[in-house]
Amino acid sequence: MAHRFTLFFVLFTLSFSSLYSQRKDVFWSYQVFAGGTVFHGGIHEHDFIPVLRNKNELRFAAGTSVTRNFSRIVAFQGIFTAGTLSGTKRSDDIYFMTHFVEYGFNGLFSINELIFTEDKYRKKDFLDLYFILGWALIDFRAEVLKLSDNSFIKGVGYNQFGKYKKATTELVTPVGVGVKYKLSELTGQYTYFTSRSDLQAEFIVKYVNTDKLDANVNNPSGKDRYFYLNLGVSYHIPTRILKTGLSK
Repeated sequence: MAHRFTLFFVLFTLSFSSLYSQRKDVFWSYQVFAGGTVFHGGIHEHDFIPVLRNKNELRFAAGTSVTRNFSRIVAFQGIFTAGTLSGTKRSDDIYFMTHFVEYGFNGLFSINELIFTEDKYRKKDFLDLYFILGWALIDFRAEVLKLSDNSFIKGVGYNQFGKYKKATTELVTPVGVGVKYKLSELTGQYTYFTSRSDLQAEFIVKYVNTDKLDANVNNPSGKDRYFYLNLGVSYHIPTRILKTGLSK
C-alpha cells in the first residue's frame, strides 16, 4: 500500500511539472521553520490539548526545506525535520520521550488558484493558502519512563538497561494546510530580502505507520500520529543566482 501511494504521489507531481515546466512562474525557494509537536497515541492525556506541567506534552521540532514551484498551483518540496515528542498517562504514572529525525517529500497545492479560478475572485498575490500532502520516513528512538522518579521501563531503540541501541525507521504520511504572507506587505519594508520572502504558518497531521512512536504502548486506533504547528520564513532564490551556479 505504501509503495502504491509513493508511486501515485510521484507520478501526480511529475505530471504537473511537465505540464507547467515552461511557465514563467517556475522558481525555487528555501524555507526554515520551527514549532510545536503534540502526540496522539497510546500515551497522552487529552485528544488535542497538551498537558503543560510535570513532563510537558508540548514539544519542539525544527527543520528546513527546498521547494520547486512548477506553477502557481503546484510545488514539490524536499523536507527535513528534527525534534521530540512526549506524552503522559497520569493514572499509570508513566510518560514517554521520543527523539526523531524525519525526511521526505511534500506536494503543495495552492487553494487560492484551485478555488478562485477567475481573476476577480482571487486573493491578492501577497497571501496564499495551500494544501500539503506528502511521503516521508522517520528515524526515532522512544523510551517509557516512570513519571514519579524518571526510572526506565522500556523502549524502542534502547536496550533493557535504557542505553541507546539503534533507531527505528517507519513510514509517515503528512497531511495539512498552510498559509504564506509576503514579508514586504507585513513589515511595510520593500528591501531586497523582504520582497523575495514570505512568512509561513503550517498545521500538519503526521500519520505514522506504526504503534511504536511511544515505545509500543497500545493505541486503540492502531497507529500513532502527531500534530505539528510551525512558523517559518520562505525565501525565493533569484533566478540569476541559479543560472550562474549551473553555468559554472
